[in-house]
Amino acid sequence: MEASLPKLNMNLREDKSWSYGVRTRLSQYKGPRPMLVSAPVQTDKTVDSIQEIIREYDEYLSSNPAKNEELERG
Repeated sequence: MEASLPKLNMNLREDKSWSYGVRTRLSQYKGPRPMLVSAPVQTDKTVDSIQEIIREYDEYLSSNPAKNEELERG
């Protein structure tokens, strides 16, 4: 899922100017594991930012998976 980071970063940082950047962390263990997303955002945009992150990941997991170019960059 780390390939979606550029999309998230572009959305929250470049398009909306709500954040200085989005970071993710995925444990190296095998099997089910949490993925942590960190995005320091404007206080008044916290709820909107969380909704955007959830929307981006829902879209990524269902209808809009990463393209080959994104995987190569990611």
